[in-house]
Amino acid sequence: MKILALDVGGANLKLAIADGGVREYTHYFPFWKRKDDFEDFLRSKISKFLPADRVRVTMTAELADCYRAKDEGVRHVLEGVKNVVPNPEVLMVGGELLSLKEAFSNPYRVASANWMATSLWIARRFKTGILIDTGSTTTDIIPVKDGQVISKGKFDLERLQNSELVYSGVLRTNVATILNEIEVNGIPTPVSSELFAITADVYRILGEISQAEYCCETPDGKGKGIEDCMRRIARVVCSDMNELNEKQIEEIAGFIKERQIEKISDSISIIFKKTGIDNAFVSGLGDFLAEEAAKKAGIQDIRKIKISPARALLDLF
Repeated sequence: MKILALDVGGANLKLAIADGGVREYTHYFPFWKRKDDFEDFLRSKISKFLPADRVRVTMTAELADCYRAKDEGVRHVLEGVKNVVPNPEVLMVGGELLSLKEAFSNPYRVASANWMATSLWIARRFKTGILIDTGSTTTDIIPVKDGQVISKGKFDLERLQNSELVYSGVLRTNVATILNEIEVNGIPTPVSSELFAITADVYRILGEISQAEYCCETPDGKGKGIEDCMRRIARVVCSDMNELNEKQIEEIAGFIKERQIEKISDSISIIFKKTGIDNAFVSGLGDFLAEEAAKKAGIQDIRKIKISPARALLDLF
């Protein structure tokens, strides 16, 4: 049996295919710029895997600001999928699969449900632990206990309010949203509230991600090499590489990383204290960040797991 799973994000289309073995692919697709091209883009990326016996879908693209509301976004994504793949099944936030017709009728039940796929996968295999999944844009912090997902929130607003969703990741996060000031030469320096640099620049400079893993657009449209990243980071404090040397810029990047760890760790601590669960599973492109944040929150039993929502959808049903 061939199973195809799609995780349709606002910035990336992720695929997982089970056909004897398992393969995964990620394709950059910025919905806020190209939403009308989605159907053609999807067809170009999955046609070679069709026909499939079952196709499962989850999404977060509906939050892209090219849509007036989430229901519009959900229906647009589903319409595109329907025109490429017959009879897909769609994951809902409760953890069940809906028919395409049911999903069209319940758009808010399938909006931003991809976190549930990985959470259920962890719950069924490991029974108890806090899943900390740090991706390009966000970090999910989901408690599972005795084989059940016990998160307080189901929808993004609720998850934000319950510290189960932190809008901070390792690629696309604007540095200016992480902190208000940076120490430069030991002097607290306010940051510019512009989109001058993103966290991908920070982690390229610090050697945490490769140039290939910098799989999003740069803020200035320039390159993804270390020097380009350093120029963008210097600009965050209204400076450049004539005024700041490489060592100073590396120190700034390290300072930003520390603050991002603190931000994620604060939310992990809240979940840790609420649930008493003292072990964690870290996942995603930013698993290194999730691990450091978990340690800072006081969790010592930490295990790295390579799982994605698309990959989890292959196994769950």
